[in-house]
Amino acid sequence: MRLKSLSVLVAVIFFSLSATHRLNAQTLDELLLSEQGGAANDETCKNAPLAGAAAVRVIVRGNENVVLVGTRGKTVVWKKQFPLPEEVNTPKTNPTCKGRTIELYSQFPFSAYTKVYTFSWDGHSIKYLSTRSEDPSAETLEEAIRAAETGDTVKLSSLYAEGNYLPIFYPMNYIGNSTLAEAIKRGHTAATKLYKAEKSREAAVRLALMFDLTVALANTVAGDDDSSTKAPDKWLHAWKSLEVEGADYVYALNDYGFFLQQAGDHKGAIPIFNIVIKEDPQRAVAYLNLADSLWALDRKGEAKAHYKTYQRLMAEANKGIPLPPRVAERSG
Repeated sequence: MRLKSLSVLVAVIFFSLSATHRLNAQTLDELLLSEQGGAANDETCKNAPLAGAAAVRVIVRGNENVVLVGTRGKTVVWKKQFPLPEEVNTPKTNPTCKGRTIELYSQFPFSAYTKVYTFSWDGHSIKYLSTRSEDPSAETLEEAIRAAETGDTVKLSSLYAEGNYLPIFYPMNYIGNSTLAEAIKRGHTAATKLYKAEKSREAAVRLALMFDLTVALANTVAGDDDSSTKAPDKWLHAWKSLEVEGADYVYALNDYGFFLQQAGDHKGAIPIFNIVIKEDPQRAVAYLNLADSLWALDRKGEAKAHYKTYQRLMAEANKGIPLPPRVAERSG
């Protein structure tokens, strides 16, 4: 009986040693080499169940090869594959261990967009729990536009990095002509609400704040800041550098001049209307606005010419809209 028990014990020990030998055929150093070549990303897990090992670590070897290993020195005691819900971007996948919870942060190529996969480890098995998304670049961009939209200059200033740009990674993936056009639209909508509330000066300031932000966004893409250029030239330069269509900014620029005009700043409004006319010579209302500001500054000869141009453009458009009585009176 004792002889039989001893035989069974020897068989178990032999099997265990064989299994250990097969497991250890891949050493820790081998595991720390990624399938794509170079070093794999890894993280030692503190306070995690050891399951008989001296240390536990996560190793990201390939897009579909992420493992949890238990080690003693350089010896691999056990190895378990993570049940990934999808492939990860190996070079930019970094594990973080929080006791029994393990997270994999996988950043997409040429983007700050990141998926965070959460798993649990109980010392026996790894279970997939959830996936969430993070994108600090997109979040910073939206925070900045929202701050300019609401007039939160304190928040906006806190977002700027040193110099006139935003800390956005891979900016060309996030900032383009459509981004600037949308920012201008949102700034215009916010400013128009202020104007309708009889706050013309605040409306102009709010819209200028958004225009300034678009300059910072263009600088973020270009990687430089020509601070010697002043508004409105710096606005135009920013918009044209990212090929924003004239139709996406002329209307807002005209209304910016109009808000200045309604606030009594005719000297500030006139150069704005001149730029609008240069950008869009068929924009009839810009001639009316320019004429009104010139008239207010007693530059009546110049004003009459622009009233006449306004009349002509409106007639050519044949919109049938009654012209303000002052146009006929002042145009002579």
